[in-house]
Amino acid sequence: MSLDHPNKCWRITPGFSPEWREWEGEMVVYDSYSGDTHAFDAVSAFVLQTLSMQSQDTETLMKQVASQFDLPPDAELLAYLEKLLNQLSSLRLVIPA
Repeated sequence: MSLDHPNKCWRITPGFSPEWREWEGEMVVYDSYSGDTHAFDAVSAFVLQTLSMQSQDTETLMKQVASQFDLPPDAELLAYLEKLLNQLSSLRLVIPA
């Protein structure tokens, strides 16, 4: 899939060392760096866990999410991931690489 805009690369914010737990169908992460606790759905948790292993660009993340969750790698998924990454960035969990 070709993007009509820059394919931004993302990584985990330096110092963010998540501690993961599953709670009532959601993934809960405690950030010992900030002291914050966050609850995530399966896709959000997958994206954070993927980025904790290595930096990824948005298009690559979309392909991985599509494969993992049996979703079409289309414009709708891309828009969802862009919104998600911006939300994670506003929480200071990820940053552009």
